Amino acid sequence: MDEKSINLEDLFTEEFRNFFRKRRQSKPRHIYELFCRFSEKILGPLTRNMKISDETSKILQMAEIHLSSSAWLAGFFLSVLAPITIALLLWLLLSPNMDLLALWYTPLLGLVIGILCGSFFYLYPISLAEAGRIETQSRAIYTIMLISFFLHQKPDLRGAVVFAADMEKGRLADDLRKGLIELDNKRKYESVRHLLTTLAHEWGEIDEGLRTAIFDILRSTGQKEESARVHDLIQAPKRLLESNEAQLMARLNSLVLPTMAFVVFSSLIIVAAIGLSPLFSVIGLHLMDLRFYILVALSIVLGFLTATFYLSKRRPVIFPHAEIDWDDPRLSARRNGIINRMPPWLPSLLLFTILSFPAFAYYADHELTMFCPFAHELNTFWIIWATCAAISVYAYLYSRERAKIRAEERKTNADWEVALNTIGSRVIDGKSMHRAILETAELMPNTDVSDQLRKIGVSVEKLSTDMGSVLTEFGFVRRIWNPLISSFMTIISQIRRGSETTAGRACMLAADFLEMLRTVEGRFRDRMDEALGNLWLVAAILLPVTCAMSVWVIELMSGISLSISHNAIEIGISSIPFLAPSFGEKELAFLKLIMGLMTITLSIIFSRYIAIIRAGNDKVEFWGTVAKTLVLAITIFTSSYFGLKLIV
Repeated sequence: MDEKSINLEDLFTEEFRNFFRKRRQSKPRHIYELFCRFSEKILGPLTRNMKISDETSKILQMAEIHLSSSAWLAGFFLSVLAPITIALLLWLLLSPNMDLLALWYTPLLGLVIGILCGSFFYLYPISLAEAGRIETQSRAIYTIMLISFFLHQKPDLRGAVVFAADMEKGRLADDLRKGLIELDNKRKYESVRHLLTTLAHEWGEIDEGLRTAIFDILRSTGQKEESARVHDLIQAPKRLLESNEAQLMARLNSLVLPTMAFVVFSSLIIVAAIGLSPLFSVIGLHLMDLRFYILVALSIVLGFLTATFYLSKRRPVIFPHAEIDWDDPRLSARRNGIINRMPPWLPSLLLFTILSFPAFAYYADHELTMFCPFAHELNTFWIIWATCAAISVYAYLYSRERAKIRAEERKTNADWEVALNTIGSRVIDGKSMHRAILETAELMPNTDVSDQLRKIGVSVEKLSTDMGSVLTEFGFVRRIWNPLISSFMTIISQIRRGSETTAGRACMLAADFLEMLRTVEGRFRDRMDEALGNLWLVAAILLPVTCAMSVWVIELMSGISLSISHNAIEIGISSIPFLAPSFGEKELAFLKLIMGLMTITLSIIFSRYIAIIRAGNDKVEFWGTVAKTLVLAITIFTSSYFGLKLIV
């Protein structure tokens, strides 16, 4: 290696030295913490001397939830006791003539809701901790890739670790930064190799593949032959990607069957608890009551939410996406029309107000023929459709342009592979770096990469400076939205100061790394689609059908009971034993509303579950999934209900 030494010690600025001080500054309190501190004010005297287990304390720490044992236990007890207490009060207040057996289900369902709330309270920090661990593994891929790429060009282990720590995000980069500071202060580590060896053992508990990748990097620094050194460096990111891919398949397989079983079980509960309630009422259980249906719907929603939180603990590692904020320049440039310039919630609110008005007018007993001749028959379906339309429009407006930007990012990443290969080839042929950049821009017209490369090449010529200054001092590196590519370009600009030919080879190596990453990411997406596509479709169809069928059964039984009662009165029979109660028209309309809103809520919860498995806490994936799931679910709910009505 004949290139000049690349000094990256200057990357450690005063801002970097203050990194951990800034992290300790106060953050906005999480709503979970606020609830626990509020609970401590109520139940603090009971939990003051209690202690949580070491495992729970570790989970809260990993989830970055800062609570004392007393506050957490107070929050847990209040989450369980509050629903039970409210249910008992309602049972005593609403029971007619203090006939407690008439509403016997109220304390029972209150107990169920209390247990589910307590389970959700317990599982929430576990889910957050697991999400943080998975994000940590995802970011670690890029950190290892940067270290490996740097060491390909120069066997300077400290320089590689310094660069990766400064350029990357995530817990591994944080650990490297902290370790380098401790190494400089001679507190804990003797050398950079000692630091990496310690981190390999600590991270082995999280990801065995990452530990192997770190040891590959350490082994490369001790190789005497260049070919063996390069082989170990190529193996490091490849091993980590293979480990994550194997983990993906194992975790997906462990999620599909339990999720399918849970969706079917939830559908059976809906049918048994709501659809068959008229049969239970025949034997005197008094279940045909809107209060019962509201409590059951709430229990099912809480159970569904708790179960998805529990199952999502085993979601696989995914490739993280940068969040696209409302003020992102790429998003701002697309806001041309009036609707695009509005906040997404405004058209949703207007749509809900317009569509739901006939339903409110129906309950107010206004004439509805001016709106629609079928308005009276549709009654609360207007609210169901309005809610679905409002949420779907918000989801569509939020995710539409952002999804397009994500698709363009993937295309741009593929274009960068071609561009880096072309630049490297031209530089190795003897062209200067900036001439190779300009020629590559001409060979790739009508692409974002061409525009970026042209600006970089022209700036180098006009300003008579080097590529490194143009990238860093003039801010061109910040216009490359992929942080991995911008890091590669920074390293290449540093290498170019020593040798143009070495920089050309580095360009082609960067293209190989990007291709490796893109190929594995593509396989991840394909396997996700294959495993989750049918699961999403079954849930989006089965849940609305069971909700619509339950409404239809109650409406049918109510109609039969009303008809039998009317005929019995005509022939002089005052009462008929074992006859199910009947609902009035507005009670049935309200039942439709309950079941329709439950369908919407379950669809949103399941959309969140699918989106978390696919892309973690990515809002674009979540809202994109919500938009298509809601439209399909409510369409099936509506068509199933009216289709069943045509039968009888």
